[in-house]
Amino acid sequence: STTLKRWLGRPFAENKRNKRFEIHRSFTVVREPLQRFLSGYGTVRHRASRSGHWWPFNTTMSEPEKFEAFVDLLRREGDGLVTSRPKEGCLWFHVMS
Repeated sequence: STTLKRWLGRPFAENKRNKRFEIHRSFTVVREPLQRFLSGYGTVRHRASRSGHWWPFNTTMSEPEKFEAFVDLLRREGDGLVTSRPKEGCLWFHVMS
């Protein structure tokens, strides 16, 4: 946006005594949690179908059953999925972030 460009484009500001000082700015973008979770699920499903790895939800189950198996895996292993499955790379970081 123009406002954001203007805000980020000013590396200096002046205080009440007209002395310039450097400004450091940062910002964060927050995604809606359910959308982020569903995005992670979609990524895992997509990579699971390509990788040939066995996943509890990469079977002939119906889609609702696959989603429940995915949720069960997350509930059972939690953030341990990130460290306990090194062959899957950053996949679980996507789901957990």
